[in-house]
Amino acid sequence: MDSYGGCRCGGGHGSSHHNLSRKTKNRLNMDVHRSLQLQRSQLLEEVYKRRMFNTISTMEGIGFQYPDGRCTR
Repeated sequence: MDSYGGCRCGGGHGSSHHNLSRKTKNRLNMDVHRSLQLQRSQLLEEVYKRRMFNTISTMEGIGFQYPDGRCTR
């Protein structure tokens, strides 16, 4: 819309044209939002995997020790 309140796209139509444009923009914004959420969840999943891997590796490095001092390694 210009400063006079008219449509810049040519006129001669109802408000359905603008509603369609608004819906398209909203749909694109939703798609971008979903894409960002997916990227974030994939990134967090990778971080959790690395943390778990490091935790398991650390625990395996400790080994089990019997109370009397024997070691299973």
